[in-house]
Amino acid sequence: MGWVSYTSTGIYTNIYLGLNGCDSTVTLDLTINYSSSSNIVVTSCDSYVWDGVSYASTGIYTNIYLGLNGCDSTVTLDLTINYSSVSTVSVISCDSYVWDGVSYASTGIYTNIYLGLNGCDSTVTLDLTINYSSSSTVLVTSCDSYDWAGVTYTATGLYANIYSDLNGCDSTVTLDLTINYSSSSTSIVTNCDSYDWWV
Repeated sequence: MGWVSYTSTGIYTNIYLGLNGCDSTVTLDLTINYSSSSNIVVTSCDSYVWDGVSYASTGIYTNIYLGLNGCDSTVTLDLTINYSSVSTVSVISCDSYVWDGVSYASTGIYTNIYLGLNGCDSTVTLDLTINYSSSSTVLVTSCDSYDWAGVTYTATGLYANIYSDLNGCDSTVTLDLTINYSSSSTSIVTNCDSYDWWV
């Protein structure tokens, strides 16, 4: 006789020859409890807390628990960690800037949060500098003509030139020009000895 391994619940009987020469019947009422194993698949952003432990990288993690039946219960965590992203966009614009359908008219830091393709947040910060266009008017009254920015004007009117400022924005200068015209005339005089002429 040798050892026999039983792997299932049941009633098993063995008969032995006793020391006194009589049979001895032994019945085994056996309950077999089984260990268990399970697998948990999790996808998380940045980190995942499991049984009080924070995991920050993708991997296979295993915990062993004592089951209610007294046998071990093995749980495997198949963890995928996706990461959130943070980025900054620097923009310099004239007068205003439209970002995601919103018009911004002043310098500042603005933040939008998007859902990334991996299911995690993507935070984008707009570092915005707004430079402003300028406009001014120059009043000039001149005789006959006026030279402005390489152009000779001979008629009264409003004329505009647009320049690019150092900040990259347009600077509009309007010339409000009045042209007065010189006059000339000829006096024909014939006189004897002398002539008095107002000058």
